[in-house]
Amino acid sequence: MKSIQKLAPKVQSPPRKRPLLIFDGTCAFCRYWVERWKHLTGNRVDYSASQDVAHRFPEISPSQFDTAVVFVELDGSVTTAARAVLSAYAYAPFGAWPRKLYGTVPGVAWLCEAAYGFVASNRMAFSKITRWLWGSVPESSSYNMSRACFLRGLGVVYLIAFVSLWVQIDGLIGHNGILPADQFTEHVRAAAHDRDIAPYELAPTFSLYLKGDWGLHVQCAFGTFLSLLLITGVAPGIMLVLLWLVYLSLTIVGQTFLGFQWENLLLEAGFLAIFLVPMQLVISSSPQTPPHSAFPRLLWLGVEAIPRTLGRLLLWWLLFRLMLQSGLVKLLSNDDVWWELDALNYHYWTQPLPVWVSFYVHHFPHWIHKVAVVATYVIEIIFPFFIIFPRRLRLLAFWAFALLMAVIALTGNYTYFNLLTIVIALLLVADQNLPRRVRESMRRRTRPHWLNSGLGGLQPFVAVSAVIIVSAFAWLTWIILPVSWHYLHRTIHAFSQVASNRLNRELTISEPNMSEHLRKKIKRVSPYHSINSYGLFADMTEKRPEIIIEGSDDLRTWRAYEFKHKPGALNRRPRFVQPHQPRLDWQM
Repeated sequence: MKSIQKLAPKVQSPPRKRPLLIFDGTCAFCRYWVERWKHLTGNRVDYSASQDVAHRFPEISPSQFDTAVVFVELDGSVTTAARAVLSAYAYAPFGAWPRKLYGTVPGVAWLCEAAYGFVASNRMAFSKITRWLWGSVPESSSYNMSRACFLRGLGVVYLIAFVSLWVQIDGLIGHNGILPADQFTEHVRAAAHDRDIAPYELAPTFSLYLKGDWGLHVQCAFGTFLSLLLITGVAPGIMLVLLWLVYLSLTIVGQTFLGFQWENLLLEAGFLAIFLVPMQLVISSSPQTPPHSAFPRLLWLGVEAIPRTLGRLLLWWLLFRLMLQSGLVKLLSNDDVWWELDALNYHYWTQPLPVWVSFYVHHFPHWIHKVAVVATYVIEIIFPFFIIFPRRLRLLAFWAFALLMAVIALTGNYTYFNLLTIVIALLLVADQNLPRRVRESMRRRTRPHWLNSGLGGLQPFVAVSAVIIVSAFAWLTWIILPVSWHYLHRTIHAFSQVASNRLNRELTISEPNMSEHLRKKIKRVSPYHSINSYGLFADMTEKRPEIIIEGSDDLRTWRAYEFKHKPGALNRRPRFVQPHQPRLDWQM
């Protein structure tokens, strides 16, 4: 490929205010990617078809325009092919680093030009591949609608969690309950006194200060009220911070009854959602709403410490870990039933709270159960990697995760876990995946004038309030980032340890290969339940022993106590109780 830089290092053209990228207007592949670049570079770069502006550049022949794209800087210097693409992309936010690699790292320029030449020679094939991966809408992916649905869905999950716990909290952790909260807080105070630290450092719960059953009911009521506000979209930044604090408080004081993985998943998703939430008084799915993070950003001061995509990437990372670890622990647990594809022969009748559908599914042909186990491996181990691919593959991953969660929900009672996983997976759905009618409806939406971010609106006051609340917990960020890297290391290391069961071990602060600095940070962050390992059904239960509790009034006639939701009497079939979780029945 001839280099236009050597033939025409500079061209004479009319004065321009912006650099110009010239492309072949007859090439559908070029037009598609130019539309994407326009959304990346905004009004910092002009784009024109060579058929329209070639006469302004007589130094460049039409055949050269047909060979590669041409980028003309303001000073008249010309680049072409891969270097032209990278020069234009350098005008996008955070887009300068590829051009620096092109010019400084040996071999990168040759690879880029070779790749560009291969793609240019096969434009028809790559045009089909591009449309299959990204879809027919060329603009860059946006996630305004999925963000709004995720936030409201998270509010629904919080509402379910608070109400479900509220109706049974007296019997579980009340003063006459099985594990009284007051006794737990007294033990915490004694342990904190022995270590000469504040009690909340061991157990960050409001029950240290809101004593008695009324304190538990106040927390449940407050959480329910905040959940309703989040569902309606009122001040989502403040609501998410408070919801996370209140549910964390109840999870800590709930002890064994709130020690399940979905509690940790809700707390981690709720915490990461703080980075995603828009800084506004109401949730909006309109593309006119800037999707900036509420955690570090004051719109009216123009301070942007964290990119707007950070919250979504963190939640993608959470979904990736949840699904991948759930699949790997099955293989790394050394449980033969998973390797022999026989796990579903036991699952439907040994799970804690089966449903009446479980009976019929259990009697499906054996080969269907084997196929279902293989499908589970594919969805949980392979599909998580689709999250980093273009939006159509991400959409495929969403439907795979949603299908798996729907099947689990239809065959067992797993409280809000399946719904929460689907809500997190909604963030994989780009606005461009939606039907055109839905996208056009989003574009027509406008916000009330009084919600604007100017100094005359109310939004600045909400921004200040949210930052004040969150700043009290800002110290968590310097703990969370190093620990997240530790979990990344564990996930990657699992691929090289397939023959061992190391991934199935619980994370402890006494691991010998862990630095003292990281050990201290994990020790400080562990009470907050916001960085967790996941992995359901690592060891499949193959028997179902039942404990029968009997009582007697005269010590002669004994009658068994029947639990409402746990399998018991043979003449009463299991029933659906989700999204409610009867926690005592589950523990039994």
